[in-house]
Amino acid sequence: ARFALDLVARGRLLPGLTETDEDAWRAGPLDADDLLRLRALAAALPPEGHPVALEGRSPLMVADPEALLRSFLDAVADTLPRTPAAADALGAPFAATAPQ
Repeated sequence: ARFALDLVARGRLLPGLTETDEDAWRAGPLDADDLLRLRALAAALPPEGHPVALEGRSPLMVADPEALLRSFLDAVADTLPRTPAAADALGAPFAATAPQ
């Protein structure tokens, strides 16, 4: 969680769209140090930490830990700018409280 908070605090936010075409903030761009940190965290995640089964795969496969960690970083990057405190921190609303 600290890594995600650090990215947001450094303004590492990119606009994007969800799979359903709603606006969303993404974590990024990631510099070389950020990528090293991301890969180290993903490599340290035990299999029990990412037991998300991928649909339609035979044999059964679990999700890539780096992809799941990226999804988590993106979720934090999308949530924090939408909080009520964002206006206090920035002096004006940074993003709508709900996806548009």
